[in-house]
Amino acid sequence: MNLIKFSAAAIILCASFAHTQGKSFDFESRVGVVDVNERGEKCLIISNAALSKGAAITLIVLSNLQSVIHATIKEKLGRSCSYNPDTNDASFYSLQLDDKAFQMNQRQAAAIAVLTATRVVVRRAKASVDLDNDGRREFFRDCTSNEGIHLTVWTGTPLRGKRRWHFYYYLGYDVVPSCKRKDWEP
Repeated sequence: MNLIKFSAAAIILCASFAHTQGKSFDFESRVGVVDVNERGEKCLIISNAALSKGAAITLIVLSNLQSVIHATIKEKLGRSCSYNPDTNDASFYSLQLDDKAFQMNQRQAAAIAVLTATRVVVRRAKASVDLDNDGRREFFRDCTSNEGIHLTVWTGTPLRGKRRWHFYYYLGYDVVPSCKRKDWEP
C-alpha cells in the first residue's frame, strides 16, 4: 500500500435544535458525522431519526484555521449515503451547502455534526460551543490513525479535558498516524 499523508479538513455541523431546559445534552443523538460519497452528495450520518428537512446547519471546517460555513438538510434517506462502511444503526440525511465558496470533495474530509441552538464561536482559529449548558465549552478534534480519522468532541481542551464523543471514520488507505491514546481509548 502507498503511504499517503492525510491532511484532515474535518467539518463540524451545528444545526438549529430546540434545547429542552432541565434535560442533559445527549451526545449520541445530537452528534454525528458528514462525508461526501462517490456521487458527490454530502451525507450526514447520525443516531437521530427525527431531524427535519430544511434544518439550518453551521459547518465548521477543522483545519489549522477553523472557519464557519452554512448548510441545510435536504432530505432524510432510507439507506446509507456514506462512503464509510462503518455506520452501524445510524440515520442518513443529504445536505445542501449554502456557501458556494467551499466545496467538500469525496475523501477530502469527514466531519462532525452537532445539533445545537447555541452559537458556535471561533476564537484563535478554534471553534467551540457550550453544548450542554454547563458553563464549560466543548472543542473539536480530528487526528489520523493508520487507515482512518478519529473525530472527537471534548469538554475543555482536547486531550486534557473530558472526551464526550468519538467516531472512527475509515478512509480505506494508509495515512500517517497523528492520534494520541486519549483520542480513541474509552
